[in-house]
Amino acid sequence: MAQRGDISQQEAAGQEENVDLTSQVLTHFCQPCSNNSKETTADVFCLTCKEFQCQDCSNGHKTYSFMKNHKLFDASAAPEMTIAYDMNGLDRCGKHDKLVKFFCMDDRKLCCSTCAIIEHRKCFCVDEIKKNIASDQSDINTLKVNINNLKQRSEAAVRYSIHSEKNLQEQVKNLFEHL
Repeated sequence: MAQRGDISQQEAAGQEENVDLTSQVLTHFCQPCSNNSKETTADVFCLTCKEFQCQDCSNGHKTYSFMKNHKLFDASAAPEMTIAYDMNGLDRCGKHDKLVKFFCMDDRKLCCSTCAIIEHRKCFCVDEIKKNIASDQSDINTLKVNINNLKQRSEAAVRYSIHSEKNLQEQVKNLFEHL
């Protein structure tokens, strides 16, 4: 029997809810909060920090003198802005040290312009990544929602497994005491 605060077997099994994703608006989450496993809606985008922040996290821009010159924008205006991320070299071709700009659907590989011309010239579908990213923004948002749901379900499954293991160990202990 589950006690108060314990998760149910149904939650652990990951029973999916029917969620209508078509009516969802693009929502940016606070990146500092996300790093601490919190899901907080972002209110601003700092162009200098290159991150979305909630009101609490952005208050540092008013408090600390070295952040007072940072450019803050309303988070809803951020999709029009180009946001650069440091990929630590993962966005470069290992053979030619050029930026990866293409994706070969046939070989399911990322490639630079040289690789696209030399190694994938006979492939049927080699697409420019930038073009596909712009058209797939809604798919990315749907994936984010699905990933968060999967994360919550897997955490629930882990909690249920730990709880079940403790109950099983206690039952074995009680069984040995009765023998």
